[in-house]
Amino acid sequence: MGVNGAGKTTLLKLLNGEIQPTSGKVKRGKTVVTAVLTQEVKELDDVSDLRVIEVIEREKRSFNVGGKEFTAGQLVEQLGFTNEKQWTPVKDLSGGERRRLQLLRLLVGSPTC
Repeated sequence: MGVNGAGKTTLLKLLNGEIQPTSGKVKRGKTVVTAVLTQEVKELDDVSDLRVIEVIEREKRSFNVGGKEFTAGQLVEQLGFTNEKQWTPVKDLSGGERRRLQLLRLLVGSPTC
């Protein structure tokens, strides 16, 4: 938290490797995988013709969550996409549904931070 212009976004971009520091250096671990949930949902533009379930299945078909195995369909359903809604093209989703799909897509990418 901080006032506008304090450098919050710049700090996050430095940590994510999106920009380079003007002085000094940023040291990141070799196994660090970041995930960023942006305010826009432009990350879904490249999959707008795919259906919800297809977007997640592109990542993996099954997932281990808390020691339990879930299919992509079960995982998507846990995030509020009914069986019918799973077959909706991404371009036809509401803003909130796109945001949930964006979040799920980031999480199944197995970020470390």
